[in-house]
Amino acid sequence: MPNALELPTLYHAEISFFSQIARLVLAEKNMAFESVALAITPPGFENFEPWYLRINANATVPSLKVGNRIFTDAEQYIYKIDTLFDGPKLAGSNRIATGNWVIRALALRHREIVSLKGINKFLSIADAKKRLRRL
Repeated sequence: MPNALELPTLYHAEISFFSQIARLVLAEKNMAFESVALAITPPGFENFEPWYLRINANATVPSLKVGNRIFTDAEQYIYKIDTLFDGPKLAGSNRIATGNWVIRALALRHREIVSLKGINKFLSIADAKKRLRRL
C-alpha cells in the first residue's frame, strides 16, 4: 500500500472524458489527492510539455501517480485505486471485469456523441470492443 502521508497525484484535464472517470473513482473512494489540471487545448497543449511527457510519454490524460508508480490507462487506475485503497468496492473482482466496465462506459459515451451529432447509428458494446482492439 502506498505511503499514507503521500497523496496520489492526478494529472488531468477538465474536459477529458477519462479524466472525469478518474475524478469520479477518486471521489467514490472518498480519497484526497493532489490535482494538477492541464490545459490540453490550444494555446496550452500542456500535455505535450517535456515535464508531462516524462510522466506520460503518450501525452494522454489523465495520469495518476501513486507513490512511485504511474497509471495512464482507465482500466489500470480504476483497478489499482480499488485494490490499493479502502472504501466501497467500485470495480469487478478482476481486471477483466474492470475492462468490461470501461468498454461499456466508452460505448455509452460514443452513443452520446453520435446522438449529439444527430446521427441515428448507435454503437453496440460489441462494436466498441472491436474498435478498441484496433487501437
